[in-house]
Amino acid sequence: MIYRGVDGKPVAENAWTDDRDEALRLLAQRAIETLKARIVELEPYAEETPATRAADQSEQPSRNRREQTGVRRVLRKSAADRGSNRARTGGRK
Repeated sequence: MIYRGVDGKPVAENAWTDDRDEALRLLAQRAIETLKARIVELEPYAEETPATRAADQSEQPSRNRREQTGVRRVLRKSAADRGSNRARTGGRK
């Protein structure tokens, strides 16, 4: 049997049986264990409200580098704005 364990990594395990139904039951048990672990990890996100999310985000430092350093992005002018020949003629010749 090959399945994903509770930690999310692939697990290869011998079922030690030739009975297909017994092997399927073992695989189902492992899948239930894995799903229960995933539910425990996801429950905090499901119970989160917009108010608690906003409070949590305000406590975290900003991830936007420009906000941290005060650097402004300089936008390049397009060829049409610069008045180049390529923009007027429609391409290279």
